Amino acid sequence: MKLLYNTHTQLFQSYPRGDDDEVIGLDPVYHVFTVNQDAEPSYDPSTHHLEPTQAINYEARTVHNSFTVVATEAPPISVTKLSFSLACGEPLWSDIKAAVASISDPADKSAAEKYLTFSQIVTRNHPLVIQLAAALGLSDAQVDAVFAAAKVIDETP
Repeated sequence: MKLLYNTHTQLFQSYPRGDDDEVIGLDPVYHVFTVNQDAEPSYDPSTHHLEPTQAINYEARTVHNSFTVVATEAPPISVTKLSFSLACGEPLWSDIKAAVASISDPADKSAAEKYLTFSQIVTRNHPLVIQLAAALGLSDAQVDAVFAAAKVIDETP
């Protein structure tokens, strides 16, 4: 495949021939570039996606199209507050309530109390969840385990 590069506008456009043969009488403002296209690499679409990449070599007059396999960020986990509190167990749930009660800034404390009292869901990446996990010395793996257990509770009929 070939493309035309307009040296005045610095833009690419379609090659006027479908067979990639030389174009007779081509205006010198155009340079012919050869396009090299890599095949799509194999990847797991449930955990990764492809991002197209392009490298242009103006000296060699080539365009190289390829792909990068990128891990797909998982959507944040949200669970019901009931399942979250059950998954925490009584000791951790009591620690969470005590940590909220010990927040010194009145506005932050009020917001945290409202989140725990009135929210119907708890989201893994919510700033309060992150703040409380740090205050309680919980690792990401420990917090993820609580959310995984809460998700199972939510999905159990």
